[in-house]
Amino acid sequence: MKKAVVLINTGSIYAADRSEYLAFMRRFLSDINVVKLPLWLKPLLFRLILPLRSSRILSHYKSIFTDKGNPYFIYSQNLVDTLNKDTDDFDFYQAQSYSRPFLKDVLVALKSKGYRADDIIFIPLYPQYCRATTQAAMSLIKKTLREVFINISEPYNFHCIKSYCFDDAYIKALAASFKDHNLGDHIIFTYHSMLKESIASGDSYQKECEYTTQSVCKALMLNPDKISHTYQSPAGLRQAWLGPFLDEILIELAKDGIKHVTVIAPTFSIDCLETLYEIKIENQKRFIEHGGQRLEYIAALNDSNDHTDLILHLLQKYTEQM
Repeated sequence: MKKAVVLINTGSIYAADRSEYLAFMRRFLSDINVVKLPLWLKPLLFRLILPLRSSRILSHYKSIFTDKGNPYFIYSQNLVDTLNKDTDDFDFYQAQSYSRPFLKDVLVALKSKGYRADDIIFIPLYPQYCRATTQAAMSLIKKTLREVFINISEPYNFHCIKSYCFDDAYIKALAASFKDHNLGDHIIFTYHSMLKESIASGDSYQKECEYTTQSVCKALMLNPDKISHTYQSPAGLRQAWLGPFLDEILIELAKDGIKHVTVIAPTFSIDCLETLYEIKIENQKRFIEHGGQRLEYIAALNDSNDHTDLILHLLQKYTEQM
């Protein structure tokens, strides 16, 4: 039997629906790998803060949805469909940690087709390792495998490809995504911000983000004076999160007379609210309001040939070592 490959990512919402959004956020923020919330804060967050914010956030989602729905799910499914067409060596599936298709449903379906736990390879689509993303996915995988394949013995090491930013094929794929773009006056690499507390405890995320920026710049021979390395999407007090922040750097550049910036967000393998709204709409507006003229966003790898080639390369490399 061929190996099954499950591409797992965070998830999103299928419709700009309040109840679906609140359920998604409850699942996401209840994961202790993502954030450890004080007990007193949970009722306040789930019953007051998130409901109050929901109308504004749902308007953001509506601004990026197409006639076919949420681009995040369209790209995710297209990626799986393309991989299944490109190779007969594996069967590919998508799973999400906090939304449909839920990992448990995917594994139940695989079990019904005759797959054993050892027949499945997981790829968390997070190029840079982080406790809040990669480790969260791996914890969910281990827990769900035990629930679905109840005869798993302990300790159990499942097949998983993680933290692939050090692979030259990943850097090559990112570099290739620049080819159809006018690089403008300045290039910004932006990554999802993470809590400084997590980095201080030994999380390698910051180092892996910096390695990614440096490696792509080296591959493309970019002028370091025209490069900024930033983070985005902090929640709460900014002092607690990795910076410098994308929105602040954009304002500084605009005030310094930079008119055209190009932004790439390597931490996102699939375009989502943080890229399609926060970068392309919100931050572009902010840049122009402060004197800039154009923000050009380089799309995530999504369902591109470069992405499928990368995944097949990672699988070949991994299976040769099994």
